[in-house]
Amino acid sequence: MPDRLCVISDIHGNLEALEKVLGLLEDYNCPVICLGDIVGYGANPNECVSLIKDRQIKSVMGNHDAAAVGLIDLNWFNPIAKRAIKWTTNKLTTESKSFLKSQKKSIKIGEAFMVHGSPMDPITEYVSNIFVANNCFEFLEEDITLVGHTHVPLSFTYNRDQIKVEHYINGGKFTINGRCILNPGSVGQPRDGNQMASYAVLDFKNKEFFVYRTHYDINLASKKILDSGLPEFLASRIRIGI
Repeated sequence: MPDRLCVISDIHGNLEALEKVLGLLEDYNCPVICLGDIVGYGANPNECVSLIKDRQIKSVMGNHDAAAVGLIDLNWFNPIAKRAIKWTTNKLTTESKSFLKSQKKSIKIGEAFMVHGSPMDPITEYVSNIFVANNCFEFLEEDITLVGHTHVPLSFTYNRDQIKVEHYINGGKFTINGRCILNPGSVGQPRDGNQMASYAVLDFKNKEFFVYRTHYDINLASKKILDSGLPEFLASRIRIGI
């Protein structure tokens, strides 16, 4: 088991954000794990898939990944997301589709159990409140659970039958002391009011989880979305982090 893991999630076809984050993670010299949704919303799905594949980054399957290759019903999505998924499906190469279909629903590395959604529903359920978090703690025995899907970096801690929630809008450090659920936030489409790409480093040895934020070329990513014919809202939301 590695001493540290770099954790990314919810890239959503945003090549500019992914390239910036992966460049920063090279300094850590440790494995990178992706918590799903490599594609969807952004204008570069194939390029993002290729980067994940070429760098041999282990990834779990996200709901947009699954929908883009026909594994879940599009009716689960809102109209804008549905349009983006249809666009993505038409753009994906055969090789990209094959890679997305091959992703597992969960990965376990050492003490950490990793899914996109929740342990109970790895593809579509959001761990966005203490009620779902409590179900996760009851469902799993692992001390550390990593999730994505909400696009919000946060932690849930279970201690003496109480659950504490912490958010990391500007980044921050979480000390692991007991059972926890950790979310690194989104690389390609943050939704916590901060437009900067979010990623994390999980330090098994020192029992710490660091969330980092970084600027990237949002103007280019936004322009690509507009030029591609994707919904205009998808270009504007990455500028304001919603």
